[in-house]
Formats: sequence, structure tokens, C-alpha cells
Amino acid sequence: MTVRTLTLSPGFDHDVVVDRIDPGCVGAVLQWKTHASGKGLNVSRTIRALGGDTVAYAVVGDSEAAAFTALAERDGYAVSSVVIEQPMRNNLTLRVGDHGATAGHAAGRRFSDVPEQAVRDLFDRLLADISPGDVVSFNGSLPDNSRPTVWAERAGEIHARGALLFADVQGEAMLRLLETRLVVAAKPNHDESRALSEPGEGRQPLDDALAAIRRMHSLGVADPIVTLGAMGALHVDGDLIVRSECPCDASRIEVGAGDAFVAGYCAGVDVVAWQGCRPVALGLATASAHVDGFDGDDLASRVEGRLARIVTEVLEPL
Repeated sequence: MTVRTLTLSPGFDHDVVVDRIDPGCVGAVLQWKTHASGKGLNVSRTIRALGGDTVAYAVVGDSEAAAFTALAERDGYAVSSVVIEQPMRNNLTLRVGDHGATAGHAAGRRFSDVPEQAVRDLFDRLLADISPGDVVSFNGSLPDNSRPTVWAERAGEIHARGALLFADVQGEAMLRLLETRLVVAAKPNHDESRALSEPGEGRQPLDDALAAIRRMHSLGVADPIVTLGAMGALHVDGDLIVRSECPCDASRIEVGAGDAFVAGYCAGVDVVAWQGCRPVALGLATASAHVDGFDGDDLASRVEGRLARIVTEVLEPL
């Protein structure tokens, strides 16, 4: 089985480590890594590090397609792409000191007005490749000026081919997708969960997340999840809403923790080496290892060692 991710707002991530940041002074660049990125690309890269089979589907800019594909291949996974005539975004994560804390993150401008034929062609590529039992993950934001129904319109075809559909998209697009009642698991973060809950006065910090869990469950999502950053994630255990977390050690790289969670979750569903691990637990352990700065060949062993750290508390009946 294969985890197939789909991203419509990809780009390049530049992870830069410097020895110091002093205004007016010249520091030293200690490390500069560039990855093919976008939420689905990040998921595929991490799944590969966990030993899974994965293909990332993405719309890419024509002048950068070769470099983008080469970076993905360097990280061990395949990209299936449709090319458009737009430049791709460049994102910067700046850290101080070798494996030091994040000093800042800046995101470039995503695609805008992507031709609908290009999006249809990308979905067609995905559909042609699916085998029963594959996991398909819709990831990230839509290009600017896209219809919010883009994901929902093709969900039925993916379901008909026997794939399990995971949703990590935002806003109205997430709601339209969930309304198809074909999503097996969905993971908004705490901020994104507000789009799935009703606003109200005097709400407590977790009220939006709890309401989103119940809303997703009412729309047929078997495994509704809301990630909470350092507080872990809300999810469902039987007829209870629970909160689970996996403590970190150093919190070096917070950007991309949600994508690491999705990768771990999908690996728990689809990757033979992780069978027997609860997907939410594997997602939390993977996110924890990512935040502490581990990736590539170091990741799988670090994830395995963190599964015993996970703690769970019961919050409320579902």
C-alpha cells in the first residue's frame, strides 16, 4: 500500500542555521538545507523516513519543476506533477546555533488563479495510480482565487477506488470536503478548528476544539483530530474525547510539526513496520521527534523511543 499526498500550494523550504543574529554585524551561515515543500511534500518526505511507500502529487512551476523533482528524489520519494506557468513560493526558516531554536519563519506567496484544467489533470494522475487500501491525504491551502469545493468534487472518485481519505486542509474547503461524508480522518489545528465550530461568548480555550471534534464526528469522520501544538491533540477513544501528548526535549523546529503528525498517523495506518501502533500515538511521537530536530535516517528510531512517552487524559463524553 502507498500513501499518496496531494498539494496545490507547494514550494521550496530553505532551512538556514546561523551562528548569531546581531544587527549591523556579520555572522556565519552554519547550515543551509533546501527541500521540496508544501504540506503534502513534507508528509511524503517524513513517511519515507519512517520506511513507508509514498508518492507526492503537486502542481509545480514550469521553470522550477526539474529542481523540485530532484530535491524530492534526493529525499527518497517520487513526485507526480502537472506544470503551470507560475513561479513557486520560497519559504525561509531561520535558526540560531547548530540545531538551535527557531528565530523566525517567513512564507512566500503561493500560486494564484491556477488553471482548473491543471488541477483536473493532477487529480486524474492521482486517480490512475490508486490501488485499494492506499491512503490519500489532501494537504494544505488552496491557491489564491480557487473554489472551496476543489477537494470535495473529487472525493467520491477517490473513495470509489478503495482509498482511505485523510484531510488536512483549511477553512471552508475543509467543511465542504467533510460534508461529502467520505473522510476517514481529519486534522485541523486549534486555529483551523474554529471554522468547524460556532462562535460564542465566554468560550474556554478548548471549546472550539471540542466543538470541532463533535462536528467532524457528526459528518462521519471516524477519527476526528484537533492538534494543539505543545499540548498534543484532541481525539476520540471509543465514546470519549481525550487529549494525548508526547513531550519534547528541546523544541528546536516548530514549523512543520503538523505535517510530521500527519505523516506519522498515515504510517500507522499504512506502513507494515508500524502495524500495532495507534495512528494518533505514532503521529504524536513523529511530531515530537520533528520538533526536537530529528529527520532522515535519525527519525524512525527516535519516533520508536518516544511512543512510551505518550500520556492521555479523558476530557468529556463524545
